[in-house]
Amino acid sequence: MFKKGISLLAIIFLLQLTIVSCFRETQHCKGRLIYSKISIANNLPYPTFSTFKDSINKTIHYDSLTIQNNLDGETFDCYYAQIQSAIVKSAYAFKPAPPQVTMVDRIDSIRFITLRDYNATHLAGSNIGDILYHTLGNTNNWTGTGIPTSQLVNDLNTQLSKTSIGANIAHASRLSQKPTLSGDSIQFSFEYYLSNGNVLKDTTVEFKIIF
Repeated sequence: MFKKGISLLAIIFLLQLTIVSCFRETQHCKGRLIYSKISIANNLPYPTFSTFKDSINKTIHYDSLTIQNNLDGETFDCYYAQIQSAIVKSAYAFKPAPPQVTMVDRIDSIRFITLRDYNATHLAGSNIGDILYHTLGNTNNWTGTGIPTSQLVNDLNTQLSKTSIGANIAHASRLSQKPTLSGDSIQFSFEYYLSNGNVLKDTTVEFKIIF
């Protein structure tokens, strides 16, 4: 009788483990974007990779320059999925599954501005979106020609529409034209206009491009 009791308890415990592993409570959250962060990266030749945010007058080769753009946010209205199972609810020692975040923000437009004269057609205050191309996410190994600025907003919003495990999105940008002179000081400002009326903006440090 005692052995049968032990066996029954073992079966119940294994059943509980199976149910918990299959039906872990998942936290569902909403997310919103609250700030942007832009860093300059030296990423060629692959796999060399380094970024700098605060080092003014850093010198970087034109062919190695990548601009890292990160839009980060916060979560709110989080709740756990309700699983109607006394066995699962009693298994409080098991950690929940990774949170699922649904972003409420969308991007209406982006302005890429040079704060200094870049070349003859892009003087200080000009939008340089026409000489930038992009890739979603952070990367240190560019392939192909990337995404044109005209397509970037749509692709970023497609990513924002997908459920993720964090309230953030990123893309990397490169230049398709060189500045007028090698060694010129460069500085850019990127502005993201959100559908809720907020504007997320950040400015690169001053740096120099050589070629």
